[in-house]
Amino acid sequence: MNYAKGVGGTLMQWAASLKKTMDAEKPVPHYSIYIKGGSGYVRIIYEPDARNPVYESNVHKNFDIADCDGKVIYQFAVKYPPSVDQSDAGKLATLRSIYSENQVFSEAMEKSDWLPTCKAAE
Repeated sequence: MNYAKGVGGTLMQWAASLKKTMDAEKPVPHYSIYIKGGSGYVRIIYEPDARNPVYESNVHKNFDIADCDGKVIYQFAVKYPPSVDQSDAGKLATLRSIYSENQVFSEAMEKSDWLPTCKAAE
């Protein structure tokens, strides 16, 4: 769980800001940002690089609840070792496998009816 107190704006503004952030990363990760059912979602796959030698898969669900006075983000991440086969085909097979699992996690978040509980300011 991540909480950004006082961070406001619409889900569209959040999506545009996050897209700008993702596109500025080097290397640019594989990502998808979308809004569904009043929540914002992000699916990200980072490939191994000099800073981080493993693949990382992230799924986020962004809640925009007035009583929370900010953004509440439920995030799930998994790290995977690099593929044994370092050919382009081996790397692509690894990415496809991670992508499939990432999709399953994202769909589970979409179906979940869990909501954060925040107290209204008094």
